[in-house]
Amino acid sequence: MKLIKQSFEFINQTDFSLVGIKKHIERCARVSYKSENKITDTSYEKFVNMLESRGHDRPLEFGTVYLSRTSQKEDNMEWLDKYAYNPWSKFSFGNGSTRINRELRNTVYVTTNYRVIKEHHWEDDLQYLCEPTEYHHKRYTVHMILDRGVMDEFRTHVGLSHLAESTRYCVSGDTLLKYKNPNNHYTIKELWEDKQNKNKLSQVLIEVLNIDTGILEHSKIKNIFNNGIRKVYKITTELGYSLKCTLDHQIYTPNDWKSLSELKIGDKIYVNGSPIYQNKDWLEYHYLKLNKTVTEICEEFNFKSDVIRKWLHKYNIVKPKLEKQLYQDYDWLYNQNITLNKTFVDIGKEFGINVSTLKKWAKKLGIPNKGTGYFNVGRTPWNKGKTEFDDERVANALRTYHHDGDSTEKILKEDTSRYQKYIKSSCEICGATKDLEVHHKDKNHSNNNPNNLMTVCSSCHQQIHYQSLTSLYGDKIIAITELGEEEVFDLEIENYHNYVANGIIVHNCNYSKDKFGREVTFIKPCWLDIPLGDYGISSLPGDNILGLEEKTRVFINSLLDAEDYYLTLLGQGWTPQQARSVLPLGIKSELISCGFEDAWANFMRRRSPKYGDPGAHPMAAEIADKLCEEFLKRGFIDKKKI
Repeated sequence: MKLIKQSFEFINQTDFSLVGIKKHIERCARVSYKSENKITDTSYEKFVNMLESRGHDRPLEFGTVYLSRTSQKEDNMEWLDKYAYNPWSKFSFGNGSTRINRELRNTVYVTTNYRVIKEHHWEDDLQYLCEPTEYHHKRYTVHMILDRGVMDEFRTHVGLSHLAESTRYCVSGDTLLKYKNPNNHYTIKELWEDKQNKNKLSQVLIEVLNIDTGILEHSKIKNIFNNGIRKVYKITTELGYSLKCTLDHQIYTPNDWKSLSELKIGDKIYVNGSPIYQNKDWLEYHYLKLNKTVTEICEEFNFKSDVIRKWLHKYNIVKPKLEKQLYQDYDWLYNQNITLNKTFVDIGKEFGINVSTLKKWAKKLGIPNKGTGYFNVGRTPWNKGKTEFDDERVANALRTYHHDGDSTEKILKEDTSRYQKYIKSSCEICGATKDLEVHHKDKNHSNNNPNNLMTVCSSCHQQIHYQSLTSLYGDKIIAITELGEEEVFDLEIENYHNYVANGIIVHNCNYSKDKFGREVTFIKPCWLDIPLGDYGISSLPGDNILGLEEKTRVFINSLLDAEDYYLTLLGQGWTPQQARSVLPLGIKSELISCGFEDAWANFMRRRSPKYGDPGAHPMAAEIADKLCEEFLKRGFIDKKKI
């Protein structure tokens, strides 16, 4: 384990242009997300836009906005009204006065934050952006490293904006899982209550995604967690899927796993968990709202028309009938059949019309008959010039109907001979040793990189292609909404790290096992005079644990035990989230706080025994005393205000 002292650093904003405001917001917010390594010279724009698009306003409070406006006194008064009564803004006049009923000057100085500007739609006021002057009220930002107990105390201070390090992610209690037994409809909260009642949770099988194969499988629930009250956000997709989860929860996308904080409106995430055409909303969306034909749907998603028609019929999804059907119109039918040279089969598939009906009306309307063989007039055969080696559709056709009397087995062998050197001894999915083929993971048959190839049997190969086309669908995000705080839960899955939640593929709890490396960092209590640094089981930096005072040895040993238990539980299969339960309040935590001088003065009065409350907690006092001294030293705060 490692012992460190509490510490702090000022990270005050130095650039007060719009770019500088956004860069400071990103810097502060990424401490909460633990993604400081993702900051680049240009990342601020995308990051802040992401925060704004999903209504995540708290980080915007950290961007300080300084305004100055020179105008007629009466105009200034009207403009100032909106800031004068905003609790997150302060103003003054050129003479230093902040009383509106006193002598007015032509210039007004306002200090506010970016959230105020965006929330009230006052973006036009950004034309008055300026560098801070002696007449502006100043705001200060501090990054603190402290123990978890002190952090929880500091976050209660009204008047300061706070961002704490995020440590866990989870979903709301009303989240539905995808069960193997279709009769099960338990929410994740109901499953947790079952666990409390000691029901056999492990016998419940839920749907999970095999990332390597793209196949949706079923697995057991090893454990379920109630993670308390957390702020949640609702993500909604174009097809109507929705999920309430924490901002750091990871969701599966075409570009690998992404936390909700990294996603924005317009991004695609994987949804469903059953053949997509079995989803009524999906069918209605494409068939009715987008007004696609059955043919268009099948071509876009590589489905069979009879399958789509079956499910349209099952859900009774029909397009509104016109007073006169298209095929009853001479000009329309003539144009489709004669001018565009479509067969009745083509027309029927495209518009969902029975072929016999088309023929009947063609005869009734007097549409000329194109004669024998007209079905193929002017049309190039789909398989002309293609072989089973360069067209998968041809290969599948040959495998079905045979070719020149050859057996399917011979054709399969010829088809895979090009990749013989890549074929392993058995199927990587089921272990079969016969009928082995090569699967291209990215579906690009020209990409023969060994990392893109996978040995599978013919049965598993078909299943991969079927599942990848039907079970996972890249659905577009149309809304991300902040909802407030709710009770949240998460799962541990046997052999997998994901599950299907409300039809959306999500990661399960995943405290990074490397979050603490292979040692846990604690905060040294201020009342103990012991060295900082790495501690082993039997030694301390510069000393031996046996030479310490009994109480100190007990304390050190308790931390070493906590670390040992934590790492042991990880080794036995517990998730970091589970194992973390054995760690004490002294675990290292991070907090960023920002506010005006008077808010910080109130903080000092309550937390600093040296300058305020003598009864403050020693650990809170340790950092508050030093912080107050630094504020005074830098001239950021008037001692009289403390």
